[in-house]
Amino acid sequence: MTEMSVKARIVGAVISRESMNYATVTMFFCNPGREALRVVRYRLVWPEGSVTAEPLELVLPSGGSREWSIRVDYRSGDIRALLANPEAGRVEVLETRAKP
Repeated sequence: MTEMSVKARIVGAVISRESMNYATVTMFFCNPGREALRVVRYRLVWPEGSVTAEPLELVLPSGGSREWSIRVDYRSGDIRALLANPEAGRVEVLETRAKP
């Protein structure tokens, strides 16, 4: 596992056009390392909530980056606080694996 090599940050959050019960949060992941990595698990944290995700296809090539979006619903915390100030949140990369 090489958790520390992948960096991530929130780039935006918007309320769903379909329902006020969830928001879509866009993040930017960067892999400055020398090998391709798959992000196995990460946590999105903001002052009023958090959500942990285990994406299946979040792969970052060596030296590469990628935007990734997640749907966050009201059960994860106060999404209004996240929408009002996405910069107060952070992304914690919890686990990565080398991509075979």
